Amino acid sequence: MSEAPEDRITNLPGSILHHILSFVETRDAARTCVLSKRWKYIWRSIPTLHFQCQSSSQSQKFSLFISTNGPLNEPWIKNWISTVISHNVEELNLRLNHRDLVLMPESLCTCESLVTLTLSSSPNICFPKNISFPRLESLGLTQVEFRDECWYEQLFSNCPVLESLLMVSCTWSDMKSFCISNPALKHLIIVNADFRNCALKIHAPRLEILSYIGRVAKDYILSSFPTLVKAYIKFFFEEDGAMWEQMIDYGAVVSKFLQALAHVANLRISGPTLQVLSIADGLLNNLPSFHNLRKLSLIDEVTADKALIALLETAPNLESVRI
Repeated sequence: MSEAPEDRITNLPGSILHHILSFVETRDAARTCVLSKRWKYIWRSIPTLHFQCQSSSQSQKFSLFISTNGPLNEPWIKNWISTVISHNVEELNLRLNHRDLVLMPESLCTCESLVTLTLSSSPNICFPKNISFPRLESLGLTQVEFRDECWYEQLFSNCPVLESLLMVSCTWSDMKSFCISNPALKHLIIVNADFRNCALKIHAPRLEILSYIGRVAKDYILSSFPTLVKAYIKFFFEEDGAMWEQMIDYGAVVSKFLQALAHVANLRISGPTLQVLSIADGLLNNLPSFHNLRKLSLIDEVTADKALIALLETAPNLESVRI
């Protein structure tokens, strides 16, 4: 008789088996317990849990499974988050779709183990006053609605090692100003921003990559970025029906924004952004000197010849232009 083939998968180290099971849904991982004695308890110690509810009935069953006896509500949401945090989680991706405002538990906002946090919320959330993330390196915020009564600047300033901040489709309701201040921040990406009625303040002296896609803010108060390597700037304007004075105001704010990019080495800028600068000669004369600029890329249709020429004249060390 021939010998049975060697079971190489079962003999793999536990860490590798955990890694394999982390790619499947938790219920499928649990089914592997019937394979052998070695597999019986492997699924209980995998570092990733993946649940997916396709219907309200499944959601109710899930609620019962985790000891709830009614529809999902804020106390249970906070309880689940606190339970996860208590296990020294390092990476947390939290997506909330709740009817009412949700107050983030203090256990989350003072978590000492978190390294990566991705938070998506609709309609909005509220942060506690006590915020501190001593190990957080990456923070992603999607569809978060900020309000004066629910916003504390400590979210950024009390993250001493934060290097990457991503903000996508966030809104600022009735806020006069919004401040991003962090001395360790290196990557800042803001997408689909709408600061029309709000001033944006940024203090990030170690910033290396800046990407801003969205409507022009009411005002920009930006510190210098001496280590800036790449910048991607694409402003949207309310051109239809906008008065000439309004477009000049837009140009003045954009010109102020570009002043902070004087040290950039690689700049990608949209045609409409240049177009709004060409409205008044004074705006073009106020461009900074881009002595470090080596690469310039123009995106979208470029019709502002005067603004483009003015920009080129401010970059004496430019090596390549891509249109």
